[in-house]
Amino acid sequence: MNRGEQAPSGGLEMAGERELEHNQMAGPDAGPPAYFQDDEPPAPWETPASQRPPSRPMSRPLSQPPRRRRRQLTWRVPVVAGLCLLLVLVIAGTLVLLVGKPGQEVNWLATPTGHGKATATSTTSNGPAAAPTTETAPSAPLTAIPTAVVNFSVLQPTTFTQTCSGTEALSPLTLALDNGGSNMVANWWLEVDQHIPGTSAPWAYGAPPYGTIPRGQSTTMALTPDATLCGQMLAHGVTAPVVYKAYVHYAGMGQVTLTDTVTPPPPGTATATPGS
Repeated sequence: MNRGEQAPSGGLEMAGERELEHNQMAGPDAGPPAYFQDDEPPAPWETPASQRPPSRPMSRPLSQPPRRRRRQLTWRVPVVAGLCLLLVLVIAGTLVLLVGKPGQEVNWLATPTGHGKATATSTTSNGPAAAPTTETAPSAPLTAIPTAVVNFSVLQPTTFTQTCSGTEALSPLTLALDNGGSNMVANWWLEVDQHIPGTSAPWAYGAPPYGTIPRGQSTTMALTPDATLCGQMLAHGVTAPVVYKAYVHYAGMGQVTLTDTVTPPPPGTATATPGS
């Protein structure tokens, strides 16, 4: 209430009595009582309207939802209902696959090939059961794996005979390696385990000593006796023929034995120095 407005009558009478009592006690020259001074805060009804705090607007009732929430509920309800219907259809289809159609009994049997075979038997309540029908589950076609065939050979001859002419070197031996009867490649290598008399060197060498032959093809190899073989046989007093051997291994499955019978030079035909 502003200062110009009229206060309640009860309040004015009480203020008048207090002012009269103050004048009687303090005299006519005394100022107004303390409760009439300007530093006293005005009464609530004396506060100007411009100085009053703004009133708080009333909020929307909680019982009434906003329009946006209503729109969200409008499209969410059919979506949830559709998802529930889809879930029911999936469950029903799964049960039909596992249990079978109404009026049929499905028995799964194992076949010798390992594929499942379903036998459906119809049953009726009014008559005998119908003849069972058999349905074979489809299977993936099998791809035939060809059988590996290795038909490796060393063409004749594989047995040789040579005679030393003094201390001269012996001639190389040419061998034909054939892989024509195989349907796969064949790896081969030469093994020489005999040595020159009085040394640790092998009596012959292969040129080449190993290789790979494609299927249906052939190649050649030269088995060359060491150049010092005859001289070392003479120097160490070897007078009888010696059978030297070598082995051709192929495809890790077998081997072919090669022999070379070497006749040493007659004693006294030449003077040989060991290692020359």
